[in-house]
Amino acid sequence: MRVFPGLAELSEQFRALVLDVWGVLHNGSAPYPCAAEGLRKLKSRGCKVVLVSNTPSTEAVLVRELAELGFSPELYEGLTTSGEITRQVIARQEAAGRYAWHIGPGDRSGLLDGLGFGETDQPGRADFLLVTGFDDQLPEPRLYAEAWDEAVERGLPLYCANPDLGYAAADGSMIPCAGLLARMYEERGGRVHCFGKPRPGIYQRVLSQLPGLQRSEIAAVGDSPATDVRGAKAAELYAVLLANGVAALQAGSSAHDSILALCRKEGVMPDAVLNRFVWDAGGR
Repeated sequence: MRVFPGLAELSEQFRALVLDVWGVLHNGSAPYPCAAEGLRKLKSRGCKVVLVSNTPSTEAVLVRELAELGFSPELYEGLTTSGEITRQVIARQEAAGRYAWHIGPGDRSGLLDGLGFGETDQPGRADFLLVTGFDDQLPEPRLYAEAWDEAVERGLPLYCANPDLGYAAADGSMIPCAGLLARMYEERGGRVHCFGKPRPGIYQRVLSQLPGLQRSEIAAVGDSPATDVRGAKAAELYAVLLANGVAALQAGSSAHDSILALCRKEGVMPDAVLNRFVWDAGGR
């Protein structure tokens, strides 16, 4: 297993990097030390960067959120989000004027703005469900069971804008995500459409932002075996697992043996491990 101490060696081997966002560049509330500087040095070396995120937001919203954290748009070639793909698919598959029942935090309620859909919080009135995460007032999965059963009974499709089962919070805890609710809905017999890593559609959009490059010239870096590593391998990209973030939390340690044991349990192995998202072994 190849081990990269930092980005300097990685950028010597590849002309472009596809980077996860949450868990690689920031923890949801603050940027990781050296992350922005790492992007600047990648750019100065001529290594292109495209960001890929399972956030249930449009690409424009993510650009703004990253800028607020100190990651200006000139630091990367482009980005794509599971939320943007979800929005586009719903616009194609659902007729304007139909009613969406949004389940998720209030700050993600605008994903379908401008598409002509009505909004309702009643499963009996909804034509489809949009799940971006857990509702602010309903933090426990069991609280959704009754509404889920009614929606399944009516045959309502569920669109999941973030397939992650959980993410690493700033305090190091694991927070459940929209993917967990989508799994519950599917287990009850519901019809689910999920978008984002590790599904291929999001990588097709990523690769379109790196014209002229062969897949062998691109490495994908992320902190989750289930989404980042599996998605990269399915897209035939060189998969690099960051030795912290979700993988370290799930494994109980950032030690290579521990996180690789987790990967074996997940049934997917990275091509390499990146110790930290810093430029070199000195931590700069």
